[in-house]
Amino acid sequence: MIRPNDPGEVVIVDTWMTKHPFVVSPETTIGEAGQLMGTHRIRHLPVLDHGQLVGVITKSDLLRAAATGLDPLSAVARDDLSMCAPVAGVMSTRLVTVEATLPLEDAAQLMVERKIGAVLVAEDGRRLIGVLTESDVMRALISSVSVEGPGARITIGTRDTNQVVRFLAERAPKLAMRVLSLLVLDGPEGLTVVARLGGGRVDELVDQAWAAGHPVRSVVRLGMAAVSTS
Repeated sequence: MIRPNDPGEVVIVDTWMTKHPFVVSPETTIGEAGQLMGTHRIRHLPVLDHGQLVGVITKSDLLRAAATGLDPLSAVARDDLSMCAPVAGVMSTRLVTVEATLPLEDAAQLMVERKIGAVLVAEDGRRLIGVLTESDVMRALISSVSVEGPGARITIGTRDTNQVVRFLAERAPKLAMRVLSLLVLDGPEGLTVVARLGGGRVDELVDQAWAAGHPVRSVVRLGMAAVSTS
C-alpha cells in the first residue's frame, strides 16, 4: 500500500479515480470477464472475494489464457472451452494498491515505474473503493492545461522557472488576465513552463514575455490550433 506523505492542497487520486468500478469474483469465468470488458470497454477488473480484494485481471491476462488464440473479448471466444475456466487461475494476486488521498502525480509515477496501466485504490489494502487508470490520469492532465472561456495556454522556454513565474505573477494582473495553473516540464529542449491563463489580452502578454527575455514556444487559444512562435 502506497500512502501519501502530506497531501495538503495537491490533486489527489480520489478526484480522478473511477469510483464503483466493475468487479468480478474468483469464480467468474474467463469468458464472462472478457464479455464484461468488451461490453464496457475496460481493461482492468478487480477480483473480490466476499468483499475483499484478492486479485486483478487484465485484458492481457485473458489473452494469455485463451488457448486458441481467439480474442477473449469477442463473441466467438465465449463458446471456447478455455473461456469456461475461472479467472482465479489467471488473475494477478500481486496487487499494487494506493490510498485515495495519495497525490495524483505519485500514483502516475508509480504506474510508470511498475509499467502498469492502472492502480487499485483501497482502504486497508483490501477494501476496494476505486480504480485509477491511464485514461483517468490523462483526463486530469487535459483538465490541468485546458482553458474555459477567453484565454490561452502559453509555453515558455527558460533556464530559471522562478523568473517566468515571477513575470507571469506580475504582468498578468496588469493585463486583466488570471494565472489559472502552471506546469513545469523538463524535456529534450530543456525546461519549459506551461501557463494556463484566463483573459483576452494574450498578444500583449506574449509580446511582453519576449521583451523580458522569456522565449514563447507556443500559444494555444481557445478553439484554435497551436501557433508556433519559434
